[in-house]
Amino acid sequence: MKTYFTGITVPILTPCAHDGRLDEKRFCEHIGFLERADVSGIFIGGTTGEFVNFSAEERMHQLTLACRSTNRLNVLYNITSMNRDEMQRHIDFVGEMGISCVSVTAPIYHKYDNSALVEYFAQVSEMTKGLTLFIYNMPNTTGNPIVTGLLPQLIKDCPNLKGIKDSSMNFTNLQEFYFAAPEGFEVITGNDAEVLASLQLGCRGAIVALANVYPELCVGIHNCYQSGDLETAQLYQKALIRLRQACRATIPVMSHKYLLELRNAPMGEAHFPMRNLKESEKEILRDAFHSVQYMLQHSSVIGGSNAVPDKNK
Repeated sequence: MKTYFTGITVPILTPCAHDGRLDEKRFCEHIGFLERADVSGIFIGGTTGEFVNFSAEERMHQLTLACRSTNRLNVLYNITSMNRDEMQRHIDFVGEMGISCVSVTAPIYHKYDNSALVEYFAQVSEMTKGLTLFIYNMPNTTGNPIVTGLLPQLIKDCPNLKGIKDSSMNFTNLQEFYFAAPEGFEVITGNDAEVLASLQLGCRGAIVALANVYPELCVGIHNCYQSGDLETAQLYQKALIRLRQACRATIPVMSHKYLLELRNAPMGEAHFPMRNLKESEKEILRDAFHSVQYMLQHSSVIGGSNAVPDKNK
């Protein structure tokens, strides 16, 4: 049975130039960096990629660049739109690009009851017939949680639905999805703090934002767990949690971009309506960055010579 998301998939950051446009060169270089780190796939237009802040044309251009930049990585594309015609444009473009797997969130802004959510996803399933569909559960931003009890009806009404990415940041929720899912239905965490725990639960991979910054740590958790080296996997997970704490103490997306800047890979300016970080926020992130570097370099588990290196060294 095919598994679509084994290993680490990265929800790609979108580096921007001073005029707010996508920095194409850095975008493509970033994909190359992730590919060299042996991630399994990339997710274009996720929350970390600020899809709500880009036009449909800009989002589709990102997909074009991504497909040109790699022929090895699996590519997942977010087709979410609150306009049906625009969503159809994304779907049609995916077909033109030869992408077979798409993701969609619950509708945003307004509140929808469970009946409306089931009907919405059934319509999306019909629109994406011939493609593999994954639901992206992000209740903190959509305002419309997908509850475990909906899963049987969603699977029944959406023939091409093959999995769910749970970014509820609630491990109990992830477990409930996992145990409610039929065999072959993929449940994937979107929480950096749950990579190891989700693998121990039985999940095959993860789609996590910090894989943009430290793909080596995320891939390392997966590979060490698979090889039985739980001690090193736990060390890597501890490092991710330290970085995640710093990101959540500042602001999303820009915190990840600044951490990459500390790894000698600047990601440019904030894209409207995001703002650049304050110096106090940068200090929080620098402290976490240096703490993680020290942790890895002085660990008796992996030793200084095997510590995760700076990006461009």
